[in-house]
Amino acid sequence: MNTNKSGRTRVEPPVFRLNHSPLAPGRPHHVNKTRLFSIDVKIISLNIASYSNKDIEVRKHWYSPAPEAYNRARPRYPQQLIEQVVELAQLSIESKILEVGCGPSTATTSFAQLGYSMKCLESNPDFFKLAQQNCQAYADIEIQNTSFEEWAVEVGQFDAVLAASSFHWISPEICYAKAASALKDNGYLILLWNKELQPSYEVYQSLSEIYPSVVKLLMK
Repeated sequence: MNTNKSGRTRVEPPVFRLNHSPLAPGRPHHVNKTRLFSIDVKIISLNIASYSNKDIEVRKHWYSPAPEAYNRARPRYPQQLIEQVVELAQLSIESKILEVGCGPSTATTSFAQLGYSMKCLESNPDFFKLAQQNCQAYADIEIQNTSFEEWAVEVGQFDAVLAASSFHWISPEICYAKAASALKDNGYLILLWNKELQPSYEVYQSLSEIYPSVVKLLMK
């Protein structure tokens, strides 16, 4: 988190470098956090567990009742944020990016318009079709209708693995090791979320204690 000359606070995205362990090839041995991020880790951990524990077939069709509405309403990622990510992950025009769970290409096009070659995985068949439509103008974008879990990993082929509001859908036992396997040496794992600001865990606990009584008053 940095403060610029105007006095405004800028929160930089979480970008990690995953190094491979010589004792366990393909598994993350050391994670060097290049920036701290301000989201409460306890709350995020609980959310991750609740989503990644769902059956994979359920997850594939989670948004199928309203894919078009999701495509229209889902907030995009500010281009300024994308530029920060590019700088932190040291991406060049020759960089290859693997995107995990691209959805209808909510973040994909922001990177595609910068000229990067991307392989994007999306398990939901409706999102897959929308992503194909949304990325028609970009020749270097390949979209596959598969989940990250089922995808046959291409070892050491990517400069960055990108997950935009999708990594919490994958079991931690799978996502980090497989991302590390797909990355080149000194590659980067880029995790983005479009998330409303959350209070600290202490404030969250305090609010949770008084919330039921306030709700009862509002319902009268």
